[in-house]
Formats: sequence, C-alpha cells, structure tokens
Amino acid sequence: MAAVALAGSLVAVLAPAGSAQAPLSVSVAPVSVAEGDSGRTSMVFSVVLSGSPSADVSLRARAARLGGTARGGATAAGRDFFGFHSRAVRFASGASGDALTQRVTVGVIGDTLHEPDETFGFELYGLVSDDARVQFTGGVARLRVTGTITDDDDGPGEGDPVVSVQPVSMLEGSSGKKDMVFQVTLAGTNTEPITMEAVAKSQRSNAKWYPGTAKGSRGAGRDFVATEQTVTFVANSVELTKQVKVKVIGDDVDEPDETFTLRLKNLTGAVFKGGDTSIAVTGTIRNDDAEDAQGGTPSTSTTSTPPQSSTTTTTSTTSTPPQSSTTTTTTTAKPAVETKSVVTATMAGTTMTVSWTDAVIPDCEITRYYVTVYAFGGTFTQVRRNVTDATRTWEVPNIVLGHEYVAQVIAYGACGKSLKTTNQFPVADPTATTTTTEAQPDGPPSDPTSLTAQKSNGSVTFTWSSGGNGKDGECPTTGYAVQLKATQFGTALVTEYPTGTSWTPKITLQTGTQYYFHVSASGDCKNAYSRGWTGMHYTH
Repeated sequence: MAAVALAGSLVAVLAPAGSAQAPLSVSVAPVSVAEGDSGRTSMVFSVVLSGSPSADVSLRARAARLGGTARGGATAAGRDFFGFHSRAVRFASGASGDALTQRVTVGVIGDTLHEPDETFGFELYGLVSDDARVQFTGGVARLRVTGTITDDDDGPGEGDPVVSVQPVSMLEGSSGKKDMVFQVTLAGTNTEPITMEAVAKSQRSNAKWYPGTAKGSRGAGRDFVATEQTVTFVANSVELTKQVKVKVIGDDVDEPDETFTLRLKNLTGAVFKGGDTSIAVTGTIRNDDAEDAQGGTPSTSTTSTPPQSSTTTTTSTTSTPPQSSTTTTTTTAKPAVETKSVVTATMAGTTMTVSWTDAVIPDCEITRYYVTVYAFGGTFTQVRRNVTDATRTWEVPNIVLGHEYVAQVIAYGACGKSLKTTNQFPVADPTATTTTTEAQPDGPPSDPTSLTAQKSNGSVTFTWSSGGNGKDGECPTTGYAVQLKATQFGTALVTEYPTGTSWTPKITLQTGTQYYFHVSASGDCKNAYSRGWTGMHYTH
C-alpha cells in the first residue's frame, strides 16, 4: 500500500520501491568479426542491463545455427564456430557501472576457404529475477541477434583444381544391401592434398539441407544408410576419381522411386565446380517391385457343394457311404504379363559378364535382344551386341576400374513392340581411399562430477570426473571448458579448454581470497555441450 505524507497543504504519495519505476531492459547487439585464417577468433556479445537491479538476475545464452549458414560444433574440424546450448549469464543485486555488462564469447574457427559471409544465432532466454522490473528488450521471452562471420580469403584463382560429382540412379533390389557409388572427379593438378566431407542424408532423416523422399537410417522400413565420409586426394594425385559408397537397402514393396541427397562440403585444397562452398547431387533409388497386372495373385476358385446338390459330381462305391460328395476345383490360368528383362553384372578382373532374363510381350514373340554397355567416365568405349539366339550372357573385356557402368537391354518383338531395361553397376577402384564414419549421435554429453581442488606450492590444481557417456550412452566427453572467477557471477579471470580431467590455472592467486571454479563438458555429437556448468568455491 502507498504511504501518504502531509506537509502543510501538500500531500505526497510515496509508491513502494519498483512499483512505478521504468522497466530494466536486458539487451544484446549483433556482432560481426573476420574469421581469420586459422586458430580461434573471439566473437564477444555484450549482454547489457539498463539499470541497477534490486535482486539477482540470471539468464541463459546459447549460440547455434538457428537458421543461419555457419556450422557450429564441439570440434574445429569442418566447423565455423564453437556452438553451445546453455551458458549462464548473471547480474548481482545492486550491480552498477561495468557490472551491468556481461560478456559472452563465441569462438570463431579460422580457415583459408573463400566463401560467402556466414551467420549463426545468439539467443538469450530463461530470464529469472525477483525484481519484477527486469525484462528482455521488447518484453519478449527470448531475445535473438545474429553473429556474422565475414570471409577474409581471396577467391579461387584461375587454374585451381576443381572437384565435381555426378548424380546416380540404381535399382533397389529385393533384399540385403548394395552400394550406390558416386564418382567424385578431380580436374587439374593438385600440389597439396585435397580433402572434403561427403554426407548422404534426406529430409526423412530430419536433415533440412538434404532434400529427398527416401528414409535414411538403419533398421526396418529404411531405404538407405545415412553416412558421413571423408574423401581424400593425395598431393599430385594421379587418381582423378574417388568413390563415395552409400548402402541402399532392398525390399519387395511396390512404391514410387525414392531420392536422397549427397552433399560435398568443407573442401580444402581445391574448389567445387561452380565456385560454391558445397555441391549436392541426387541419389535415386528406383523401384523394381511391380504389382501383378491383374491386381493380385493367380486366382483359384473352389466349389464345395453340399450332398444331393444338383451341381455336385457324386461317385458311390461299396467303401463310400451313399450321398458322399467329391469337390470340383477349377484353376484359372493367369494371362501373360508384360515383363522386362532383369539385368545383372559380375566382375572378374577387368571383364564384366552381363546377364539378363527373358522378356515377355503378351501375344508377341521376342525375336532379338539389343545389348549396350557404356561408362560414365574413363577411356572405356561404348560397345553393343545384337543377340538373336538363346544366349543370355555376354562377357565384356577391358573394363576400366573405378567408374559407373550402364548395361541396357532392349527386347524386340515380332509385333513391333519393344521393352527396354537399364541398370547401373559400380566397378570398384581398389586404389580409391574413403573413410566411412557413422552419423553423429544426438548427445549431449553428461555434466562433470566430483570437483576437487588441491593446493601445492602456491598454485592449485582442480580435478573432476567425467559424468559418463551422455544421452543414450552415445556421446562420450571429448573435452572441457573451465573458468576461474573472483565471484560466482563475475567475469572470468581465465578461460581454457583442457581435454583431461584436471587443470592448473596459470595466473597468480591471492592467499586467503575466495575464487569460483566451474567446468562444462563437450562431445562430438549433435548437441555437443553438456546442459550446464558444474561449480565449486575455493579459498586459496
């Protein structure tokens, strides 16, 4: 309730503290920095409180892609910045001056790749305070701004080696797994090693930048195995083609053709054809499970008529009681269904043996097969053969390894009709180098536990234990972030990123002074950072 003070004829109404005062706004501005050529550059976001609060203020910050183009992760390999899911930001009660600004640092990863400027989102959320005046600017529940990583690398020069890849289409098969082989081609001379990531996914596996209708994962009902691979060309490579293999899962379900996306990215030592920072092609899984032309299986009609029925054929013998009946069964023959040849191929050294089955054109005799074999690359010359006898195999010599081959069979009928079957066959290159890894698990890693501090000879060593392998046991910790502060909510005196479970700060500590130490874990997974910091007070 407001208090009323009387002074002569003047009446003053005194409001309770904070009840009629202007809001205290928490704000943050967008930031832009040049990425640098290597190592780590700090992008610092300043979180500002507009006035002194009457109670502690706490909130969380995160740095993630959030609709941007930059790639965040726990490790530097192939990433543009070190993302994090949750980092504490606090303002102490009564804070003023410099204490009304808290700085949150995001590590930007340098590279020498010419690429467009890249962006990510920096978001504040989870605002809590007993001072009801405190709110995010605009009264929103979450406040988001953009971090921009500006490119500082020269564009590709004339004569740089160029990497390209072609789309692939193949029949799925009825069971098991077989390789869909993409050919990654290098044009030009490379004086340095060339590396890139090849990622096969689809939207069905929740991959926004990998459109497709196929389901990419493992297990029942899947169409292919989503993978991440590293493709490498050694310096001064004489092998100008590398293979990226994606496992296609066969089934006997009649369904439309399905697609997924193979994307090449994070290229070093060369440029992609077209000058983009990544290139993508489509893998098409062609259906080979046709429904019966009559809409089902061969029909069999069975008539079983009760005794004495006029439609029953009855036979009486001395061993059979009178009026017993036999059953008349009629089978309707299924008419011929138009059927294409099934084409397969096997390799022995550099000889490909192409085989095919008989085609069927209803009421039309097949008079000949016209067979063609050709390659997508290399020096192999297209070859053809006309088959008018009962031969259904053909040995094709001098196959060049490491390319995708097409075998096409056209069946010609005496009635003037024809049926064409086309199939693709990868021919392995034994010198190709690819490294296959599983797609990243979800994460995050578990929080560290069991913090201790051991003072020795004027310094202190903090130790902790790994909290385990994280979500579903699939995201073990690979590194840590540690900070030492003068107060729990103050600015860090030092921040480092050890890989082990102990750390000795390399700063001079004051005897008798209390410090605050905290640690968080990171892992090589999609949600790369543990859910929060684990902390302890320490008096030196």
